[in-house]
Amino acid sequence: MEQVLVDLMANNPACIRYIERKDTESRSVWYGGGYLENIDQLRVRLEPDYKPQLAEIRRKREESARVDGACWMIIPWCFHTIATSMSLEPFVCACYDRPDFIQEAMNWVESRNHHAVQEVVSRVQPDLVLIDDDCAYKTGTMISPEMMTDFTLEPSS
Repeated sequence: MEQVLVDLMANNPACIRYIERKDTESRSVWYGGGYLENIDQLRVRLEPDYKPQLAEIRRKREESARVDGACWMIIPWCFHTIATSMSLEPFVCACYDRPDFIQEAMNWVESRNHHAVQEVVSRVQPDLVLIDDDCAYKTGTMISPEMMTDFTLEPSS
């Protein structure tokens, strides 16, 4: 079975995934080098306009159906998006020292995700939508379960 991946965030400069990350000494550290420090860095980003991409996304969807393949889309979850945009240590510190900033940043991402679902997912109807997340190590979450619930689960529901 063939598969076609449509990453809703890959070609859209308005999305948070494009907050550049500073170089780090260790290239193996995924959560290193982010520079998101305040909500104004997000507020200046325009709401994504998916209309120019819809024809190509639909073409990929039809192509996957013709070859008995699956069309799947990736939407970045708020926790992973903000943590990688800040780097892990500043993110975890901000969860304790600046929880209002973290909450607003995560709400910003979730608002974009809702927009992507309304504008693209509902129109294209892929076979699978992957909510990209990484919020835990093998032994537990990166922040306390209570914070995880407060920051992510309640606002996302």
